[in-house]
Amino acid sequence: MADEQNATERNSSYLFESLEAEQQEAVLYAFSGWPYPRIAKEIKRPYATVRRWFMTGGICKPAYDELIKQQAKENRKQLKKIADKIQEALPDALETLHKSAKGGNWKAAESLLHIGGHAPLTKIQATIDNTDKEHVMAILKELRSDGNTTAVRQDKTTS
Repeated sequence: MADEQNATERNSSYLFESLEAEQQEAVLYAFSGWPYPRIAKEIKRPYATVRRWFMTGGICKPAYDELIKQQAKENRKQLKKIADKIQEALPDALETLHKSAKGGNWKAAESLLHIGGHAPLTKIQATIDNTDKEHVMAILKELRSDGNTTAVRQDKTTS
């Protein structure tokens, strides 16, 4: 695996380094997302020349493609690391949500219902004074009892 990676890096390095300086610049500009007209203007070459360099079979195309391939590989590695971190943190995050819901946080309870696939059809529309613990607990109790259904009644009571 390491040998394959080293061979790929040597190949891309060779492809890039074998280009003339202005072609290397063009490859780097293209890799940065610049359109051909802007590249042509920057390196003071005709648009048709720059376009031809990047066409299939063009002199810059293999080096550009190799840079894109390497970037995609790096992106996949980074996304895998992020996905692994999310999976690692998920149990703690759910536990925190659960504790918050049990402590009277109606938004945490709503989030847990949503994660569990039992999201209310309509948002709960109530202004809740978080100091009114009894009112919050009544709403949470209702959410828990309706947790097996896909709809939760709207609470229009305001405190």
